[in-house]
Amino acid sequence: MPDYFCLYVPPVSPVVNVTCAEALEDTINVTCWAFGFYPQNISVTWLQDGEPLSQGTQQSGGIFSYENGTYQTWVPTRIPKDRSRGSVAMWDTVGTTALALCPVGSLGVPAGFPNQVSQ
Repeated sequence: MPDYFCLYVPPVSPVVNVTCAEALEDTINVTCWAFGFYPQNISVTWLQDGEPLSQGTQQSGGIFSYENGTYQTWVPTRIPKDRSRGSVAMWDTVGTTALALCPVGSLGVPAGFPNQVSQ
């Protein structure tokens, strides 16, 4: 008689980090990166003062798989410099929701890259 096994792979929360680069004199490009999550179902949304930005201003980079079975994605957007303080990226995967703050006052890769967001 054959043996049957049930394989359970627990969900893996992403490592999330936000990068920031100057676009024009009065705007900045911000990108929320999510790495190493499983399963691939994830939602990443930029919020401004607690409200989601319109879908037209956010562009999903798609979801790509790693050889180890986890996934990555990124969502860039452009925001006015003077409004960056109220900008956050929100991610939601397998029942876990968290926020990643947009770095303010410094451009480039923030200190501590990649920056794990606590759940």
